Amino acid sequence: MSNPGFKVEYVKANKLFLNFGLIKKLRVHIGSTILYIPEASITLASFVRGFILRLLTRKEITIYALQPRTYSTIQLIVIRILRPGLVITPSAKAADYLIRHKIMAEFVPLGVDDEKFREFSPEQKISAREKYGISDNKKVVLHVGHIKSSRNLEWLIELKKTMPDYEVVVVGSTYNTENDQFIHQTLLDNDIKVIHKYISDLEEVYNLADVYSFPVKDEQGAIGTPLSVLEAMACNIPVVTTPFGSLPDVFTADEHFQFTSTLENFLQAFEAIQWSDCNNRQKVKPFNWAAIAEKVYGKAGPPFYVYISGIDGCGKTTQAKQLVKALTDAGVNAEYAWLRWEPSLRVIFNALKSLRKKKPPISGEERHQKEDRTENDWVAFKKKLLKNPFFRKAWMGYASLDYYLGYLLGMRKVKSRVVVLDRYVHDFMVDQGVNLGKSPEECFSIAENFFIRKFRFPDLNIIIDLPPEEGYKRKMDGTSLGHLEARSHFYQALDGKNTIHLDGLADIETLAATIKGQVFKRLEGEHG
Repeated sequence: MSNPGFKVEYVKANKLFLNFGLIKKLRVHIGSTILYIPEASITLASFVRGFILRLLTRKEITIYALQPRTYSTIQLIVIRILRPGLVITPSAKAADYLIRHKIMAEFVPLGVDDEKFREFSPEQKISAREKYGISDNKKVVLHVGHIKSSRNLEWLIELKKTMPDYEVVVVGSTYNTENDQFIHQTLLDNDIKVIHKYISDLEEVYNLADVYSFPVKDEQGAIGTPLSVLEAMACNIPVVTTPFGSLPDVFTADEHFQFTSTLENFLQAFEAIQWSDCNNRQKVKPFNWAAIAEKVYGKAGPPFYVYISGIDGCGKTTQAKQLVKALTDAGVNAEYAWLRWEPSLRVIFNALKSLRKKKPPISGEERHQKEDRTENDWVAFKKKLLKNPFFRKAWMGYASLDYYLGYLLGMRKVKSRVVVLDRYVHDFMVDQGVNLGKSPEECFSIAENFFIRKFRFPDLNIIIDLPPEEGYKRKMDGTSLGHLEARSHFYQALDGKNTIHLDGLADIETLAATIKGQVFKRLEGEHG
């Protein structure tokens, strides 16, 4: 597109992107993810550059790999050590290869500018043929691409020999080796018209053709989704092609779109192809650049965080896991994450506690009273300790740093497009609000803490409101009623445009259906 609609800036940098100006620009950019498109697809060096970018910018790096690559065992070990982020590739085969080797990958086909590449009127088609000196009474077979050995252009020579009445036209702007020059000369010697120059108005060339041919078989001969095929389809030209890259993953063969794997089938396809009433432009509509950009954003953009919470016993864990299943069943890449703060000091406390002699379990009213006494004693102790300004400040410093480090460690494993969070930063704030005797307003102001504001806050907060008495009845695991009562009003006070409250007394199925509906609605609104 001549006007991409966004800012384009050129920055000089060395091969490792070690450039202060570039890194500074990337670090201050509001986005949390950088989309890196290597010129030479995904070589080992591409992964090294991605690692350097991630290290210096402190942002996630998504690599868009236009051509498939394979790696040696040593290279795969190095790549895994570098811990690359997501690789997006227009080849389903390449994505499968990367995933098999434990490199996170997603398949997204390339797109086409369907405004520039369009079907001409009959008069415009005649004018295009006159411009390039092609007779209007001939059937024209076109191929667009580099003139090189990996393009399998020998099939076009055989086509011309078999069907000499066809005008075979090859548009190729470059050739790199003596062998490529030999192929160029061979095409000319076999009466194939070669247009060997750069053409800015390429849509004219497509519209002078009756059928487009793509004979490439070598994976390195073109990018994973051949743009020339999409451009020809956008110009509503019939296509004869090999099942190259992602083409068989996104298109189905019919009378205007033929797949061929052998020379014999290739030649037969030109007899079977329908030359009129083509509908290929309609097929390529879902692959315009706007739609593909949306898909890339959906894969490479920040994950969508769904936070489900409430007091213990409200069913948040059950609902979170059911939501992940519903999303997965719908084809959405989703995972469950339990990210409650577990104080590092608790390891010591648990070790000391394990030394105490265990007593037989109790139940009923005696258990209820004992739990309340234990809870009240603990709350009283913390209140007394945390009345001291020094201890309050020291506690929040320790707690926020400890949780942030745990967050960084836990989120290293989270790679999905949608993350359903059971216990997260709001639960931490509620716990500290109780510990420090804060009001709900003061409690949620903890979000401004130096470490807590580094968290990525949820895109959707789902709070399941449940009376503490009901939560106590459901839990029966040692959680006291006082513990639930102390936290209930904090969750009820959590509000904002990304927050919804649901009735925890509703049955599991009703809650699950409501949550699913809300999440899918938000996902469609964000990326649909």
